[in-house]
Amino acid sequence: MKHQKRFFNEILIRYNRYRDKLNRLIAEGKNLRKQDILRRRLKKMHLTLLTLQQAIRMATAGVALAGASLALMPQTANAQAFNAAVTNPFSLTNIGQFSAPAFADLDADGDLDMISGSKSGSFYYFQNTGSVSGPAFAAKATNPFGLNSTNTPFSTPAFADLDHDGDLDMMVGEKFGNFYYFQNTGTSSSPAFAAPVQNPFGIQYYDQSATTAFADLDNDGDLDMVSGGLNGNLTYYQNTGTVSSPAFAAPVKNPFGLTDIGNHSAPAFADLDGDGDKDMMVGTYGGYYPGGFFYFKNTGTSLSPAFASPELNYFGLTDIGTSSTPAFADLDNDGNLDMMSGAFSGSFYYFKNIPTETWTGASSGDWNTAGNWSENAVPNAFTNVNINAAGQSPIVNQGTATPALCNNLTINGGGMLSIEPGKALTVNGTLTNSEGVIGLIINSDAANGSGSLLHHTQNVPAYLSTTITGSATLTNYKYHLVSIP
Repeated sequence: MKHQKRFFNEILIRYNRYRDKLNRLIAEGKNLRKQDILRRRLKKMHLTLLTLQQAIRMATAGVALAGASLALMPQTANAQAFNAAVTNPFSLTNIGQFSAPAFADLDADGDLDMISGSKSGSFYYFQNTGSVSGPAFAAKATNPFGLNSTNTPFSTPAFADLDHDGDLDMMVGEKFGNFYYFQNTGTSSSPAFAAPVQNPFGIQYYDQSATTAFADLDNDGDLDMVSGGLNGNLTYYQNTGTVSSPAFAAPVKNPFGLTDIGNHSAPAFADLDGDGDKDMMVGTYGGYYPGGFFYFKNTGTSLSPAFASPELNYFGLTDIGTSSTPAFADLDNDGNLDMMSGAFSGSFYYFKNIPTETWTGASSGDWNTAGNWSENAVPNAFTNVNINAAGQSPIVNQGTATPALCNNLTINGGGMLSIEPGKALTVNGTLTNSEGVIGLIINSDAANGSGSLLHHTQNVPAYLSTTITGSATLTNYKYHLVSIP
């Protein structure tokens, strides 16, 4: 049975990698032959995984293992799409030079408060006096709850319950590469931080400009640590202790397929593809990619992480300037993780997670008008789109060079979508048309030719408006590009 479980995990890792390759090819509209080969391989591998899962269940006849094997099964990734950055939202304010946010409910009122590091090493507390779905941050307070400056510049905090007493402690990286541990000796509703301890729990210095993030990467129940640094590497400190008594092993540079991103790496963990394991988003100082974000997708499992090659500014993210420091939190209580990033400017940049947009048609019929969408943002390649019978029906007017984009497209009963002559829409995910042929209209005319719809879902009903010019021999017949492949 042990061999079967290992074989299952090996196939699952390959399955996820092939799936990612296929999704990239589909999104880029490239290499149809390779797409077909990958689809056939994935189908065979999925059947093998199902067979192995059943065999493991039968061999163990135990609920615990059955549950664990289910968690390893390949799942359809949840699409993420982030709106354009908003600077200093929710009454946040600039703190001077360099900001590095971290979120925690420090007053136990059910919403998330924020603490930021700074160039001076002080900590700035923004209490959330709003609600769980409508944050409103009070004026900043300097070094509250007994916190004090590390007296070293560029402090970067991260919260974790490292002593397992039910409240959140704070670990801080800084310019000279040390880590400072602030144990929370108060309670979950009234924090009180003890004097900082430098490089606790056996943590060893590795690189300057240390940043830190926590996640249980080996699935043993305690929190491991990954640190960024000046040289752009990502350093892994495995927690070989316990959930209440951490002990960190010697640092390992760029494990699990992680790679150097250039300089000043700042990691944050989140399950961004909805497959049950932790992916990583990494901010950077600059160089060729000033203030951008590198996405490392975890293509392994919760037991055995394996990170794919980094993608720059994935999910529609954008550069924000020098020294991006991302942190994730569900700030609007919609079930999706939003991203807040600090930067050298000292401001805070909010990227709202908008995985699904619903057409409202409130402003016009133009697909490319932000005011026509529920989240006031034009969909991008990662956005799931719903079209209902609301307002004016959407009309695609973007040309083939810069087509309209979305991930999954769902046309519900009563909804209708039109693509104008010579214009184009690319659907990277699944296309569902529940309205039937009148729900999807692809137009053409003599001057501009046909509209184009690039997708990879079979048997989608559509109405094709054709144009015939010239003689009855149809020598100038205009045709429609409906689907590839």
